[in-house]
Amino acid sequence: MRIIFHTIARLLLFGVMVIGLRASAQREGSPVDPLVSSFSVTDVPASQALLQLSKNEHFPLGIIVQGDALCRTKVSYSAESSHASAIASAIASQVAGYAVTSRAGSLVIVGPASPSASTSQFLSLIDPRYTVKGNLQTIATMLWVHILALLHPEQGSAGSILGSPSDRLFSVELRNVSIEQILDRIATETRGVWVLRPLPAELRQLGADAPFNVFSEFGQYGPSSDNLCAPSGEIGY
Repeated sequence: MRIIFHTIARLLLFGVMVIGLRASAQREGSPVDPLVSSFSVTDVPASQALLQLSKNEHFPLGIIVQGDALCRTKVSYSAESSHASAIASAIASQVAGYAVTSRAGSLVIVGPASPSASTSQFLSLIDPRYTVKGNLQTIATMLWVHILALLHPEQGSAGSILGSPSDRLFSVELRNVSIEQILDRIATETRGVWVLRPLPAELRQLGADAPFNVFSEFGQYGPSSDNLCAPSGEIGY
């Protein structure tokens, strides 16, 4: 009888702990969509407002840029005790033609409601095997090397990678996934944001430099955030 009593007591205690953990998770938000205590921007470009949200809250985010509206449109917004996804949606709603999308288990993506054909094609490219270990520069550079191999299988490619012994190292191993899924994973691992800049009409026109950026507390890949709406470099530029 005493054994049964103790067993029931342990089960009840376990149930209370599970309920408590669930309640705590709901209050704090998930790592992919944290609960933001306070956020405020006034008259800043929407692109910078989104980068600030990601930086302040370590909020993994994806941004697809098309045209210059995201950089040209200045937004103002403030919120308290709101999820990061709701704040990103409120910022995006102030930019004509932009919206927020999110899929179960993946990042919040801010992008055009009607992405260009080349943008959709780029993000849908399938990498049969992406296995990389290194700092942010390494995992992003290797992704671009893989993309070049998919676009130009007959050509070789090379790139320089900068780093220091103190860099945070990441390990990513994925098979048969899209470029967008790899970018999502990089943003999640680095608690940062990936940005796909405007692409040429044909992917074969892409130049040697990667058309995407990654910004994170662990470093940066690609050009500065001053003008994310500048078209990606094309062959000959």
